[in-house]
Amino acid sequence: NRNYADYKAYADNIEIAIAKSGTSILTKQSYDASEKKSSYNLMTLSKASEKIGLAAKAVLAIAVLMLVFWIFEIVPIYVTSLLPIVMFPLLSVASLSSVAFPGYFIVTSEYANHLIFLFMGTFMLAKAIEKWHLDKRIAIKIIKVFGTNPKYLLLGFILTTAFLSMWISNTATTAMMIPIALALLKHAHHDKKEMRFETGLLLAIAYAASIGGLGTIIGSPPNAVFAGFAQSLAKTTITFVGWMKFGLPFVILFIPICWLYMSWRYTEKGIRLGEHLVTQRLGKFSQGEKNVAIIFAVTALLWLSRSAIPIIHWPGWSSLKPFGLNLTLINDSAIAIAAAIALYLVPASLKKYEPTLDLETGFSISWGTLILFGGGLTLGAAIANTGVAAWFAELLTVFSGVHVLILLIIISALAVVLTEFTSNTATATMLMPVMFALGAAMAAGNSNYPLVFMATAAVATSLSFVLPIATPPNAIAYGTGKIKLKEMIHAGIALDILGILLWSVMAASIFGVLF
Repeated sequence: NRNYADYKAYADNIEIAIAKSGTSILTKQSYDASEKKSSYNLMTLSKASEKIGLAAKAVLAIAVLMLVFWIFEIVPIYVTSLLPIVMFPLLSVASLSSVAFPGYFIVTSEYANHLIFLFMGTFMLAKAIEKWHLDKRIAIKIIKVFGTNPKYLLLGFILTTAFLSMWISNTATTAMMIPIALALLKHAHHDKKEMRFETGLLLAIAYAASIGGLGTIIGSPPNAVFAGFAQSLAKTTITFVGWMKFGLPFVILFIPICWLYMSWRYTEKGIRLGEHLVTQRLGKFSQGEKNVAIIFAVTALLWLSRSAIPIIHWPGWSSLKPFGLNLTLINDSAIAIAAAIALYLVPASLKKYEPTLDLETGFSISWGTLILFGGGLTLGAAIANTGVAAWFAELLTVFSGVHVLILLIIISALAVVLTEFTSNTATATMLMPVMFALGAAMAAGNSNYPLVFMATAAVATSLSFVLPIATPPNAIAYGTGKIKLKEMIHAGIALDILGILLWSVMAASIFGVLF
């Protein structure tokens, strides 16, 4: 009876997947029948801090198994990413069809997450940029500004990526910058030094996109999640400028650290890149190149202007309703797919019809990366649905008596680890209430504790640099096929630690200034 009461309360307050028949809440008899087959009877949100249930244990086991397979590449990592489709239904963690039992979700749904289509559209846009050599033109401009010295080229790409990422999606920024880097690196395979720099540059773009997104409140979704919870829980309004007071200084400090670290790790004397571009004459813009440039520019503008930009008093075009249309439902994924469709529709030549992006080129994108990220999203959904993340978060309360600097490091580390496997937005959302409660319990005269703990969790979710599934920029960089997983792990762990320490020291030092 107690379990069924928990279920009723759970079902009344949480949106759950329901069958097409319309049944949304199980009867007592149906619940008892399902209870014998499912592990969820031992795991409710109210018990998350008391006992981890069988479903959560199953998810933890599968997560460890997938991590081992990914790290050691026992099978291709894309194959590992398909494991949830088999293992989750087998262990009663998820279903392959709609069900009414709480906690379940359709295991294949995350493989069709809107982010997958954002990747697909941006990958196709990148292919068109490469096909018509627009990437070479942009690379030449960067070389003219920063030269051919690899250290300064690295700096140029990091600064450009970080700045763009402050204003548009991290994913979109990475998708724009990666093809430009690949054009620069096209002939950089003469020796191991150049091949190693290629890896470093691609990783640096992904990392700079994540770091740059912390500069403004619109730069990354967890930033807005924090602002929302700050308003609802702490009754504090985090303005655009209010976020920049601590977000921008962190970016300004961390970007040079990232550059110095990546330069130390990946640049050596004797590397000269880009000379083939400096001397190359591309001539006038072809019609195909013009098409790509226009579609690329319009796509970037739509990404940039979709949401409100308070600093210029722009409300965001998604809030407009021209001809009665509801533009609020259009997101970055829809924009990316629209761009891809436009590339197939707009002709590059009218004499003999040739689309700007042909089917063969467009479908040569990294489909494996889409599966990889789909597997990561599915694992993340299971971690959230079974209470694993909430259970980890509740464990933080045992550290309430330690020094605030140590606690900030622990909070940051937990958020980073969780984000390596789950969506950073979902992680931030789950951690916010726990951080507020922990901060309120520790306040003892300092009312800023809850806000600083919440901000720490939000910032840390953008500091996951280890696995391809951790963030979309990581996945895009890995999807080039030029980065080994072990190399990403080795490079990312050190940067994770640097980011955690920098933020923790910064936050602990300016407690009274942040808010």
